[in-house]
Amino acid sequence: MSEDHMVTLISHGDVESLVLALLVDQEYPIDQYTRRVVRHVKRTTPTGEVQLQCAELQADMIGADFEVVIPGTLAQPEFVALQDAFISSQSHDIVAWPQRRGEHPEDIARDLAMAEHLNLATQLATDTSNVSLFFPLLDLSAQQVLDVAFDLAAPFQAAWPCTQSGATPCGACQECLVWHAAAKDLGRTWPWGAEESPSGGAVLESSRRSG
Repeated sequence: MSEDHMVTLISHGDVESLVLALLVDQEYPIDQYTRRVVRHVKRTTPTGEVQLQCAELQADMIGADFEVVIPGTLAQPEFVALQDAFISSQSHDIVAWPQRRGEHPEDIARDLAMAEHLNLATQLATDTSNVSLFFPLLDLSAQQVLDVAFDLAAPFQAAWPCTQSGATPCGACQECLVWHAAAKDLGRTWPWGAEESPSGGAVLESSRRSG
């Protein structure tokens, strides 16, 4: 394992973060890059604990160190992680961001603007020329992200597809509906539970690792 090169993954414990971890595993071999998964906790949310558990599972999955950071500012987690990489530029060469393409034009514009700002920050930081950015999901829809997850045999128990907490995904929130629609369009079974549509009232069986 290299002491001079590191990949820092920003993880939200969600589906996108799971796919990002698998892509990093392919793109940046563990014998050449030290890996760190960072979960930036900005505030307490209903899904905070379960997403934290999933982010840790993702770190274990790719042999990465796991770190929880509580930002001291109101900055977006992506900027906090990028700042961390800049500060440690001797060893943090790659910052991997799990953002996928939004579902609506305003979401797409926001995400592209964020990526542009991050890339510009990297270019302007002359003392941190070692840092580069890895945004492999930015041009992908939810359906395409899920398709990649299936192709890579993703362990779906290491991702939380819901905006609510509990033993199972709620099946009714916007995130659950987005991922169920993506699975349906791919002709796949909803990966986190029953075959019936979650919006139809199915009781989902948790496939997430307990504890």
